[in-house]
Formats: sequence, C-alpha cells, structure tokens
Amino acid sequence: MNKKSFFYCCGCLVVGLAVGYFYARVSAGSVVANTFALLNFTDLGETDERAFQAYQHDSAPVGIYALTEVLDKQTKAAQFGGKPFMNRRMISIDLMLTHARLAKLYDESGQTNLSEQHVVEALNCAKEWSPFITNKIILMDIVAKIDKGAK
Repeated sequence: MNKKSFFYCCGCLVVGLAVGYFYARVSAGSVVANTFALLNFTDLGETDERAFQAYQHDSAPVGIYALTEVLDKQTKAAQFGGKPFMNRRMISIDLMLTHARLAKLYDESGQTNLSEQHVVEALNCAKEWSPFITNKIILMDIVAKIDKGAK
C-alpha cells in the first residue's frame, strides 16, 4: 500500500468516525427528548385521572384544586404542542373538558364569575375541534354525558 492510499483510508476512517459520532449525539438527544416527553405525558395522564376522581367523588374545593393542577399541566402541554404523544386536537378536547368541569364546580360553590371565565375558555377550546359547541348549555350537556359514561 502506498502513502496516498494509506492517507486516503485514514481520511475515510476519520470522516466515518466523525459522522458516526455526530449521528450518535443527535440520536441520543432525540431519544432523551422522547423519553422526557413520555414522562411528561404519563405524569399528565396520572394527574388527569386523580383530578377526575376528585371532581366526581370529593368536595368542590378539592375538585377545583385537582382540576386547576391538571389545567396547568395541560396548558404547558399546549404551549409545546404536546408532541410526540398528543396532537393539538387532543389537547383542545382535554382543555375544554377541564375548563367546563371547573366551571361546573365554581358554579356549584357560588363563584359565578370564575365559572363564566372557565365557560368562555372551554368554548374557545371547543372551537378548535367542533363547530357545534357554541354555548354553555350545549357544553355542559356534552360534559355531563361524558362524565356519566366515564363512571
């Protein structure tokens, strides 16, 4: 093997190692990001389940606290698009249900101003996926049916 062939082989080896190294770094970053997203998605699901149980079985203040906690996490998921495990439509549906349930609990506890604020937010979220949910009566009817079926 002459010098030119030797340097050519060494150059290809160095380039191959460099490309492999950078590809591994990018892949590792992607794996870490997906793992972090999966953990956040799992945490959101667990928080949502606890909030729903509190909403159905506990007092209004406990339900409000639990739903407010899940609303914060849903809002953060909406800011980041929820990817790769949730799409925008799924997030909108979850936000709509959470706002509507909060509105119901605030209404039951006599806090009508907060109830109306959450109704407005729920209707805004509903616009993103259903043109048929246009007022509080329709919204609360849909939520009641969903809640009845989820028991």
